[in-house]
Amino acid sequence: MKLSKIGLFAPIPMMLVLGSCAHKSDVRIAVRIDSAESTTLYLSRLDFGRSSIIDSARVRQGHSVKHFWVAQGAEPTFYTVTVAGHGSVTLLAKEAERIELSLNAERINGYSVSGSPESERVRLMAVNFAQSRQRVDSLSRIADPLAADQQLTQELERQRRFYSDMIMQEPMSKANVMAIYLKYDEGLYLFGSSDDLPIIKTVASAMNALYPESDYSQGMLNDVKRIERMLSRMKLRQVMDGLEQQLPELSLEQPNGQERQLSSLKGKVVLLDFWHTQNPACLMENRELLSIYRQYAAQGLEVYQVSIDSSRTQWAQAMDEHQLPWVSVWGGQNAAALMTYNVSKIPSNYLIDREQTTILGKDLYGDKLRKALKSHLK
Repeated sequence: MKLSKIGLFAPIPMMLVLGSCAHKSDVRIAVRIDSAESTTLYLSRLDFGRSSIIDSARVRQGHSVKHFWVAQGAEPTFYTVTVAGHGSVTLLAKEAERIELSLNAERINGYSVSGSPESERVRLMAVNFAQSRQRVDSLSRIADPLAADQQLTQELERQRRFYSDMIMQEPMSKANVMAIYLKYDEGLYLFGSSDDLPIIKTVASAMNALYPESDYSQGMLNDVKRIERMLSRMKLRQVMDGLEQQLPELSLEQPNGQERQLSSLKGKVVLLDFWHTQNPACLMENRELLSIYRQYAAQGLEVYQVSIDSSRTQWAQAMDEHQLPWVSVWGGQNAAALMTYNVSKIPSNYLIDREQTTILGKDLYGDKLRKALKSHLK
């Protein structure tokens, strides 16, 4: 089940940027940068769901050193140092730290940081995840979609174990918040399944215990409550349906703006498919699915394809371009739709029987899907 995700950004008044160290608790960030061209550094503060630039500095070609001073409270604060046109580095500062950040604008992921243990912890997380993203991106070049999907599943499981171990080693570290909200692209989050609720609650509880007034604490606790409410509704629905239990309903928007329910396809064997219009693996699967649909639609196959594009406009443009013959709906970042069917990666699909009481198969593609349809469309 997919979770509702947020970004880690927030505004802060300019008065917090100091020209000199006015208090012992203030943080100094010294940025040592090598750049092939003149550029600009931006320092931003990251709060739960919001971000704002709080200072900036021009840097010349070659080697430069720039210093930023910021007022620091008792709660550790996420900051980003952005090199215009090259990317960002995330820091996690505590009171009175003197942080030394060294980076090359052309190889920003190879940065080093000292003077801040939490920032070093963030660096380890970021570097590991950047390497994982490269491996996931490379899967789009694998010709066999099933092999690519298996490798993606293995990579996600490996990364969940890695970050879960890091969290449990230091459960009171605020850096753990960063791990919980890591994502590969829109809709594919590392901790995006209902099975991940315990680890999310661990981090949320730690934050609440240490910083009960923090926007991070309140934001994470609200996320946990939404997930728990969704699970409770699902369990109640199962009890009410009893022996004739129906699979969870989905009612999502079509390109014409009207909603279409999954249950409206009862009587057909339905492939419930989750995809993203900009994901190469999804586009590859759609070409194969189009051939399968044309072969089996007359025998009772229907597709209910849910887009998880964050932009409705982008999805609508893709619908105009592709002219898909099946039921296409937009889920966006609809946490309920994703959580209900435990979608933790894309592409994902479920093959559902005519009565919509049984899932006949999961993540069926190509020949595996054809084989299942031959069996169930008799």
